[in-house]
Amino acid sequence: MVKISKLFTARDMTEGTPWKRILEFSIPMLIGNIAQHFIILLTPLLSVGI
Repeated sequence: MVKISKLFTARDMTEGTPWKRILEFSIPMLIGNIAQHFIILLTPLLSVGI
């Protein structure tokens, strides 16, 4: 539970290595976009009943 709470704490984006902060910021958005594309792809298939 401690690890999960660390994911949602505020972080200073001006400290640390830039590439690490950029990855920490962009990876959750990329995962969300991929999940959204799968949902959009599967919705018509499930509604038609293939």
